[in-house]
Amino acid sequence: MARHTTMDQVLRGPRESPTRAARDLGDCVYAVRTPDKLVKIGFTSNLDRRIRGFGAVWADVLLALPGSYADEKALHDRCAPYLARGREYYFPALELMAWINDERLRLGAGPVK
Repeated sequence: MARHTTMDQVLRGPRESPTRAARDLGDCVYAVRTPDKLVKIGFTSNLDRRIRGFGAVWADVLLALPGSYADEKALHDRCAPYLARGREYYFPALELMAWINDERLRLGAGPVK
């Protein structure tokens, strides 16, 4: 079976659950909208478990890209001007959301607001 690598497959695969597609993604960097409307950026080797671990649902996932801890650190550095709290929670600034939407479009998924 082919590995799933696009946002559309991870979030809305027509024949497989998001859980299965996320498992196939492996190590990844993700962006998730939190209940307080911030954007959490992190790294995980199990996206499904990570999402459930902090109480999010699949509809909250904005982006998931194959990546490493180094990629996560680079994203944190890039997003530093939008830091809201801690080291992984950011305000949904226009520039941050534009980048997320550019990546989503590049990977075959529609934009988010």
